[in-house]
Amino acid sequence: MIGHKMPFYIAMRGTNLVLSSSSSAFFSSRSFDPYRAAKELLGLPPSQTSPTPKELRVAYFTAAKRCHPDLQPQSNRDLVELFHQITSAYELLQKGNNTNDWTDVGITDDEEATFRVACKEQLGLTAETVEESKQNPMFREWLQGKTDAAYFWQNFLANHGGFAPMLRPKPQLTASSSARTLRRRKR
Repeated sequence: MIGHKMPFYIAMRGTNLVLSSSSSAFFSSRSFDPYRAAKELLGLPPSQTSPTPKELRVAYFTAAKRCHPDLQPQSNRDLVELFHQITSAYELLQKGNNTNDWTDVGITDDEEATFRVACKEQLGLTAETVEESKQNPMFREWLQGKTDAAYFWQNFLANHGGFAPMLRPKPQLTASSSARTLRRRKR
């Protein structure tokens, strides 16, 4: 059924990503491209082959601000669902983006240092523990609760980058690594 006015759904790791039917292109179920739908949901041009990590991060923050539950005057279940769909779209595109240039990650040394200090001072946890928690589905479900602790974490994440990664990946020694990503100890 091509051209009818219904939302499109993509199954991604147990969640559904909704793409509004107001998009310029309609897809049949056979030609539906989840990466294109995720780009449209984040407001990136679908013709762009692979956005840089910095462009992807900026698009995610822009899209998430439109429907973040803490920024809306009334609590709306649809906005919460849309926020989770935008986060899922960001994660899908982030995993599909295979750049090894760590200078384009979009996280500066100062941002990372600020995040590390905030985690230690406000939460009493290491930044690595906080990053790992953000990726855990059970943590995300708990975060939707109405407890004081969940509210505290929601405020912390709202002020420190949300669910976007705030630590730069550590360079790893691989067979295809370039010289600047290698950090080997001299003998």
